[in-house]
Amino acid sequence: MRFPIAVLHICMLAVATPIASASASTQSAAVDQLFERWDHPDTPGMTVAILRDGVPLYVRGYGMASVELGDPNGPNIVYPLASNSKQFTAFAVQLLAAEGRLSLADDVRKFVPELHDFGTPITLDMLIHHTSGLREVVSLLDLEGHAPEDAASREHALDILVRQRALNFVPGSHYIYSNSNYLLLGYVVERVSGISLAEFWRRYIFQPLGMGSTSSSGQPMPIIPHRAYGYGRGTDGRYVPRTTPDALLGPTGVNSTVGDLAKWLANYDDPKIGGRAVVDAMLKPGTLSDGTPITYASGLHREHYRGLEFIEHSGVNWGYKTDIIRFPAQHFSVIILANADDSEPPQLALQIADIYLKDQFPSGKPRPSPITMPVAVDRYVGTYEVAAGTTLAAPGRQYTFRKEDFVGDGATLIAFSDADFFRKADGFRVHFTVEPGEGSAERAIIHDPSGDDFVARRVIASPALLPPDRSSFASLAGFYWSRELNIMYTIDFRDGKLWLRYPRGEMELSPLFRDVFEWRHLFTDHLTFIRDPRGTVTGFFLTENNQRVTDLKFMKVEFDQ
Repeated sequence: MRFPIAVLHICMLAVATPIASASASTQSAAVDQLFERWDHPDTPGMTVAILRDGVPLYVRGYGMASVELGDPNGPNIVYPLASNSKQFTAFAVQLLAAEGRLSLADDVRKFVPELHDFGTPITLDMLIHHTSGLREVVSLLDLEGHAPEDAASREHALDILVRQRALNFVPGSHYIYSNSNYLLLGYVVERVSGISLAEFWRRYIFQPLGMGSTSSSGQPMPIIPHRAYGYGRGTDGRYVPRTTPDALLGPTGVNSTVGDLAKWLANYDDPKIGGRAVVDAMLKPGTLSDGTPITYASGLHREHYRGLEFIEHSGVNWGYKTDIIRFPAQHFSVIILANADDSEPPQLALQIADIYLKDQFPSGKPRPSPITMPVAVDRYVGTYEVAAGTTLAAPGRQYTFRKEDFVGDGATLIAFSDADFFRKADGFRVHFTVEPGEGSAERAIIHDPSGDDFVARRVIASPALLPPDRSSFASLAGFYWSRELNIMYTIDFRDGKLWLRYPRGEMELSPLFRDVFEWRHLFTDHLTFIRDPRGTVTGFFLTENNQRVTDLKFMKVEFDQ
């Protein structure tokens, strides 16, 4: 079933609507097919806007903004942007930097002095580019017992960050996406400007651009006219409502429509606020302290798809997902705002690009001319892992290069310089870098056919871990206290198994190695127990698999009977 109301509101996006053509009709039909599973009166869905040169090519709502009330999705419907709010926070910081009211080189403690001094400055630039090393505040809230549907205030989230006494890594050395960075940037904007972040957004971004349907609030569930209800799949596979408190302004907090976001995207091409200098600063990707480039700019990813550069960010909230993507050279944009959290807007946006840009994707590069294989290929042998932040497509992907890949009858890699190799079968390319004084390559630059270069670091082999020792499980039971979360966990030993109890319930710990267990809840964590020289258990370290929280310490405590 189709809902023409969504198409009738195209006029909200632009004064002129392109004249339909047979080609446009074919393209829109192909888009409709992508979204067919949500195009029903009894399902949630999304609103999609496809733009070229800022003019809508196709705009439609699929499914219902409110399944209960029968209100369809469409251009007039407001959605929480989730992490797509970050680009507005970054823009606010860049505006203040352009006015000389702050510098991206400033230590965040200049503005948020209550944050712990970790010994190495954390700059605003590191916060913008997610290279600060700060633990993920959303994960910390979860570990403290907050469910996704619970209302957590910004003040409480800041208090958790203030209590942290360790980082995930040395600031500037790695990239790990963390909402903590943009929570702090929101506070920086408020303390420098003297007004709330919501008011700053309204006064200096939304109002000047005419984004009349866009708003933000520090309240968890403000009344917002025409806002879509959020939905997700229940345990029986059917859609159920999702309540989504959204008070963490900075990393999230903006609510908008596809029409207002079209005005926001237009500002990147023809700046009405900020000027070209601020827009250029927004689009500049970060760099790690060792010179490794990353693809994250100011609340935006800059990468390639099938050889074309794109600028993108997605957002996920309980019941909602969003994606905003631009192909700047093609002046082509896609906005997807969804109230069904079983959808995948980033993939859908690229599939739309496949339809509209199919004749603009470049063909592969010509193969380089081979040379005689270098003698010192041993220095390249090893396993390399793609660094997080250098690509959306392959973070954590590993590449192993053996000596027989370079030399011998079964060799697959062909040299075209002393440090550059390609594979004839598929055009795969790799460049190895050997720093002065180093005997082996520590980094490999993987050239992907998409057009991106993935930076991969040599993996250092970890010591072998011993298998689980079930006879020691009973000694791990007890009470464990985290100073940084201000919370107690209990581990019980029952029926030969260990059970962890925290404020949201009890779950079994799955043994992986000796004193190492896996705990699956909202996220997947590893618990590594600590023993003193006598072998007595004194605590454990908790690390998330995604590395957004590492080595969070819990100490075992004893109570007098």
